[in-house]
Amino acid sequence: MNIKPIRSEQDHKVALAEISKLMETDPDIGTPKGDRLDVLVTLVQAYEARHFPTLIDHRHDTKAARGFGYSCAELDSRSSAQLTA
Repeated sequence: MNIKPIRSEQDHKVALAEISKLMETDPDIGTPKGDRLDVLVTLVQAYEARHFPTLIDHRHDTKAARGFGYSCAELDSRSSAQLTA
C-alpha cells in the first residue's frame, strides 16, 4: 500500500488529489483501492484536525445543522449574519 503520514501542506495536497482520483473510481469497501481510500481519508482527517481545528468544527456544525433540515444557503446566511453582528 505504501502510505506515509501527512506531515506537510504538500503531503496534504497530494493526499487530497489522490482521494479525489480514487473517489472517481468508486472503489468497493475491502478492495485494495477501497482500503487505500479509507486510510488516506483517515490520515487527512487527522492532519486537518491538528492544523485546521476550526475547519473541522465548522464541518461538524454544518452536518449537524443539515440534520435539522437547514439548507447550505441558510447556513451560509446565518454564518454571515453572525459575523456582522
